[in-house]
Amino acid sequence: MKHLFLPILVFITINIYAQNHELKVIDINRGTSHSHASEFKVIDDRLYFFANDDHGKRSLYSIDKTDSVTRHTHLNTRIVSNTPPYVSNRIAKLNDIIYFAAEDSAREEELYALKPNGDVSLAKNINTSPYWYRSSWPSNMIPYNGKLYLIAYKPNGYQLYEYNPVTDSIRTLSDSTSLRIGIDAQLKVYKDRLYFFGYEDVGGLFTYDLTLDNYWHISRDSLGTSIPFFNSIIHDDKIIYTQLKSMRYSTGPWTYRYSPNYTRFEMYDGTGAPTVLTNFDTTIVPRAGIAIYHDKLCYVQELPTASNLIFYDFQTQTTSSVPIPFNHQDIVQLTEHNGNIYFISGPTLNRTVSKYDGVGFTKIDLNIKNSEYITKFNGYLYFTGLYFGKGHELIRYKEVPASVHVIDNKIQVTVYPNPTSDVTHIQFNLNKSKTLQIILTDIQGRIVYKSDKTLYSASIHTVDVPMRNLTNGTYTYSVLNEENITISTGTLQKL
Repeated sequence: MKHLFLPILVFITINIYAQNHELKVIDINRGTSHSHASEFKVIDDRLYFFANDDHGKRSLYSIDKTDSVTRHTHLNTRIVSNTPPYVSNRIAKLNDIIYFAAEDSAREEELYALKPNGDVSLAKNINTSPYWYRSSWPSNMIPYNGKLYLIAYKPNGYQLYEYNPVTDSIRTLSDSTSLRIGIDAQLKVYKDRLYFFGYEDVGGLFTYDLTLDNYWHISRDSLGTSIPFFNSIIHDDKIIYTQLKSMRYSTGPWTYRYSPNYTRFEMYDGTGAPTVLTNFDTTIVPRAGIAIYHDKLCYVQELPTASNLIFYDFQTQTTSSVPIPFNHQDIVQLTEHNGNIYFISGPTLNRTVSKYDGVGFTKIDLNIKNSEYITKFNGYLYFTGLYFGKGHELIRYKEVPASVHVIDNKIQVTVYPNPTSDVTHIQFNLNKSKTLQIILTDIQGRIVYKSDKTLYSASIHTVDVPMRNLTNGTYTYSVLNEENITISTGTLQKL
């Protein structure tokens, strides 16, 4: 299969300069209303991802540091994507070749290769089963010592594989008769060994020694059945991971009942037994992810009516918590970037990106909905979302730390006093006339103040926003232009 590897030159970007951040919306494919970019992977100086093409199929794309978009796959290759955010590494690079998971015209998903000259071809048919169910769904791809390690499916379940591109051979490393591995195995290389999550009598973290050609279970405290949403990171030359436990009770022939899932964090330095960091707790949410924030372990605690960010201090071995004031349901993709914690949360059709800066929480932009993925690239934060009628696209985010900011390169905005107990003044400088409207929303997204749409002349203007009768707390202001596009936003504090 041959592809011309041509850059897509027709793409749209919308620059929105806000009071405390800059957004750039990148239309991946102009012929597609919703590109739904997903599964980001930074390789060299490019950000690779899967997205919808103009025929509604998933294709492999990338952007460079200027956000110029390149589409890499042929129309006859269909990428199977939109997998959950915790399923990682379906794109990897080994020996100048980009490997990725894709379907062919027969709808069988296997391992494909993108060569430096732009050619795309099947790299290896891992699942050679004669049965109709022949997809291997390769994931968790890790290049190491000239070979590609990955998790793939055969009729006996997901297993750990080693692919040697020199000999074009693949071998199974795990024992399919006793060990079960999920697609969310979180495969990692740490101290010359492979680490992954699996289930053999009990579930937990396993390691594979490539020298001894053998694997074993690191922690065996888990009970019951294999559980998804394991997570792991490598920090301070140690691997930190979630250990889960549940109990399965038989309630009749082929029927079972499960107790609540218990989660704790453990740390392993490659020798001896792992160190237990936290006690088993039913409220820890492994699927939310793990982040390191100011040298502390950050994770999510989910209560019946609220959620908290939890910070574990490695030095004092204590935890502290901060309540999340809005959209606390279904938190995923915890990401540290430039001293802040970002995450996606909220109900299915209203999932937004929020930020914790060590003091409080802020929604990135009220006009962005249905976010799914976050990544870091070239000093920016990139995430996906549906932006105010522009489709579900890739969005670049950058903090603008100054108190006065340029908007559309023509407007300056200053807000004072903040905090306030009475009135806040929003001042802006126009070099030509514009129609603007100011709205104020509470932490639930409800509008508590809305100005009339007003045509302002080219001059300095100050709008008074009354806050005296509002409940004490955090509010978000937005300045909208005549097309209802937010050109400035930020937070206000009522005392």
